[in-house]
Amino acid sequence: MLEVPEIDEMICKELSHHNLAQCARVCKKWHRSAIPHLWHTLIIPTKHQEDEIYEHQESLRNMALEDYLYEQQLHLPSEGMKPQLSPFMPPLAKYGHWIRQLPQPAVLMHELEPPIVFSQPLEMPDPEITTAELLRHVYKRCSNLQVHSLDVTEYYPFGDISKTIAEFLLPTVRILSLHISDPWYLKYLLNHCTDTLVELSLRVNIIYDATRNDKKDQQLQQESKTLESLKKLTLEKAYDDSESKSFWPWLFERCSHVERLEVVHLGQIHQILADNMLTYMPNVNEIRFGKDQHEDYILYDKDVATLLSGSRQGWKVVEFKQNIILIFGHVAQEALTKHFPTLEKLILDDRHDFWGYDLAPILLSSPNLHSLTAFAIDSLSLCSLKTWPYETTLRVLKIRIVDIPRPDLRDYEILILRTLRVVS
Repeated sequence: MLEVPEIDEMICKELSHHNLAQCARVCKKWHRSAIPHLWHTLIIPTKHQEDEIYEHQESLRNMALEDYLYEQQLHLPSEGMKPQLSPFMPPLAKYGHWIRQLPQPAVLMHELEPPIVFSQPLEMPDPEITTAELLRHVYKRCSNLQVHSLDVTEYYPFGDISKTIAEFLLPTVRILSLHISDPWYLKYLLNHCTDTLVELSLRVNIIYDATRNDKKDQQLQQESKTLESLKKLTLEKAYDDSESKSFWPWLFERCSHVERLEVVHLGQIHQILADNMLTYMPNVNEIRFGKDQHEDYILYDKDVATLLSGSRQGWKVVEFKQNIILIFGHVAQEALTKHFPTLEKLILDDRHDFWGYDLAPILLSSPNLHSLTAFAIDSLSLCSLKTWPYETTLRVLKIRIVDIPRPDLRDYEILILRTLRVVS
């Protein structure tokens, strides 16, 4: 394009895939500038997508098949007649090293599956090529992948897929989400993560203590290591009906550097979670209950108190998201009181059972508190707080008061507003 590589880089980043493909056909110089951007991200086209790399839905599978068979022919024994290879190298073999981003494994698996409708397939000497083999071949060709986030769901047969994911994706992943019920595969995949992993999210429903054999289990335990860069752990779903509950100590022992914990759906493992946090996670100081855009669920008073007791050095941030129906009773309040000396940020939505008279102990006993978002039911409790010792440290105070009269509303409308806890 131009003589300045930096300007070429800026121009190519603004072009669509269609325009990049046209630029690559102009001349060799433009080709060298456009190809790395054209193949940077492998997109999956849809029927209604105008900006497509491929012409039809089966193009990705056909491209992978073509490249797979090309490599197989290259490795055929030299005895007898030599295989008749195409004079042109397949695009995946030629440009695969430029690919940095691929779709999630589930999407890629779907695109690589054989089509249901028969539609002029490539001539294949071996029609028994499995989807798992094609997936492994694609990852092998994309030798310079940069895996920022990865979502792994349990496939069938998951054994072959897990080996491929562990070998090619997990060593460089930064954000990992696992939706797996087999604790053995959970350990296997987590053992292949490296110090690049900073966020881990789990949806786990363990039904039984899964083991393979004694040698493999012992090897798995010996290979386990601490995830030193892991700072955030999210338990979107954590159910465990197994007898031993042995997965959780194994997990938390490797999460000793975690500082932020988010919990959404927990089974009857609140106490196990709290005990393991105290034993293995000395640095955790932020806890968030619930998750944005998630289904509602109830969090009871004793469960809140149990989880709040799991910080060794005291919570700095406690947040309850909107999707939680929180029963914030006496037991939970007493557990939160123990963390007032370290508390810096407290956020509760107006759906939570938290009233104006609960604010006074927090404001009076939290010297480091700088942000408070809560719900107040009456103005009288606030008026009693004319001053408090640490008011100069508070930078953000968001509360809702429901008993301030509005002259534009009639009495029964004010009553409805109070019932719905809407700001009046």
